Amino acid sequence: HVDENHEPEDAVRRLVEAAETSVRTLLTLGQPGAKWTRPQLWRAVRLLAGAGQEGVPYDVFLWSVFRGDEAALRSLKESNLITLAPRAEAEPPHPGGEAKTAIAGRTARRYKVVAGSPLFGEVFRRLVRHEGLAAVFDLEVAKEDIKRECNTVDGYEAELVRLQEVDDVRHDKGRGLDDPNEALRRRKEQLLRLMLDQHGKLEKYHEARRR
Repeated sequence: HVDENHEPEDAVRRLVEAAETSVRTLLTLGQPGAKWTRPQLWRAVRLLAGAGQEGVPYDVFLWSVFRGDEAALRSLKESNLITLAPRAEAEPPHPGGEAKTAIAGRTARRYKVVAGSPLFGEVFRRLVRHEGLAAVFDLEVAKEDIKRECNTVDGYEAELVRLQEVDDVRHDKGRGLDDPNEALRRRKEQLLRLMLDQHGKLEKYHEARRR
């Protein structure tokens, strides 16, 4: 709706500024009851700002923003900041009556994620171009990434300690490490490799924070 007291260009500018203020508020304070985090919202903003009208394939968006958490994606969709659109190469919709899991399985192939409206698309691009603001939110994303990877490393370390305790008990009983359970040794080696991979990711995220 265009106010009769304003030129169309001025009315559009006011709409964009109002929408930008709303998104900034969500990025700063979050939304009560939402299943997405503020850093996840910023990831979505950055991804969609760079994608333009082409959007982002559903599976790429789901993993890049939410690490596979579809409940968080649905929650963000309910805020109307994003929406789903058919991909150009998508197959035609199947008739109803299929299992829910089958429908979910086709979503990644048939849909892409786009901004909830052209207005939000413009807002996302404006926010990303704001260097100072983008730097602040990029830092929050890096902090969340570091926290997630640290938790993963902690989990690997805890499991490694438990396995080592099993080895210690076996040693105390005079049994060698070449007992029939070869899986124990392989799992320990796997955990060490996973921990090395996680430390590599952590270094990358720390480097992003230092920029």
